[in-house]
Amino acid sequence: MAKRGYTREQVMTEIAAREPDVAAYITPQRRFADLIVRFYRPEGSGPGDEYLSVRIVERATLPQLNLEGVLGDSCEGVRLRQGEDADETVLEIHGTIDPMAVRRLEDRIWEHFDARHRHLRHLAPDQFGEFTDGVLRTHHTDPLAPVQLLLVHRILSAQKSMLLKVPLSVHEEMIHAQRRRGEAVHDYTHV
Repeated sequence: MAKRGYTREQVMTEIAAREPDVAAYITPQRRFADLIVRFYRPEGSGPGDEYLSVRIVERATLPQLNLEGVLGDSCEGVRLRQGEDADETVLEIHGTIDPMAVRRLEDRIWEHFDARHRHLRHLAPDQFGEFTDGVLRTHHTDPLAPVQLLLVHRILSAQKSMLLKVPLSVHEEMIHAQRRRGEAVHDYTHV
């Protein structure tokens, strides 16, 4: 509303107009997603409550992060539990999480970064978790910080581990087509 000058009613009308597309194209993709992030207002919070909680659903398609020692009884505001499906874990971070618990969680996520990306660690902790509100003021929220860091970790890890799965017959046809065109044939191993 602040950035584009829309009224609340115009925004709500636009959201309602897009709901069929969301139902048709976005929502069905959830079953294929490795990671689902959802911010929400905690139960009992009022409309002026600035603290949002977050729920992160991770599927077994991703390597499990070792959060042992981070999520003990002394870690208020963070909970790891089994998801609805057997291959899911759910990490919940409450909007009022203790900042020290956030730092311990961030430190553990950093430990899982590949050595090639550890140079990113020079970023100041307060650079994660920032957002801009409707009147373009910058704020910090502790639950957002580990989510941003976790997403960066997952994206960089996925880049490293992507494999192209092609049936052997298609792979062989690609090699023959390259040879027919006189192109150099690279020595790929079929997976």
